[in-house]
Amino acid sequence: MKSDESAPSETARSKIDREGTAATTGADRWANVAYEQRRPAEIVYDQYWNHVRHVEEEMWAYTRIWALIITAVFTVLGSSIPIEAKLGAAFFGVVMSVLGFFIVYLLRVPFLDFFLTTELIAKNDFELPASHRRTDDITDFRIDKGVDIPDVLVIVYATVTGVLIASGGVLVDQTHLGLGAGTVVTVSLLIVYRRHIVPKYKETVSDLLKSFDEE
Repeated sequence: MKSDESAPSETARSKIDREGTAATTGADRWANVAYEQRRPAEIVYDQYWNHVRHVEEEMWAYTRIWALIITAVFTVLGSSIPIEAKLGAAFFGVVMSVLGFFIVYLLRVPFLDFFLTTELIAKNDFELPASHRRTDDITDFRIDKGVDIPDVLVIVYATVTGVLIASGGVLVDQTHLGLGAGTVVTVSLLIVYRRHIVPKYKETVSDLLKSFDEE
């Protein structure tokens, strides 16, 4: 039986799946027609959804790297190497923890922006049933939903920061000073998050929702 030469090869299919584009010759060109004939809204939706997943993965990628680093830091603190090296490791851990503390906020805003855009496209262009959407009314998006993952990560980062500072105090025989400083830093970070970062985040969310409401 003669094969259909116009049909795309498996290589062409996989190439389109990986790259979103196809070569300009032979079966690859034929296979790319389906991609080019997609509705613009579908292509835009795919791009925004990829952005959502990418931003989410960035947060978890940093968290995984941070967890490995902190594990190494505590391993160093429990070893018999010189105190100077231990203090350096503790300081590096503090820097990484504080950085992670603020990265959580910096990534939440673009995540929400891209997410709401996908919801808007799904609702207006695809007429997606409410049962398949994350929120029924995009202008009534609920901000307060209890403790979510970013809140948990913020608490973890702040707590580890305080523990590392306290560990530094123990290393230099200033246990009480280290415990006090660690507690103050942890509480201060959480207060900053609650009183300044969260309101700023809600204000940004409100502005985003207004812009989507206008559309």
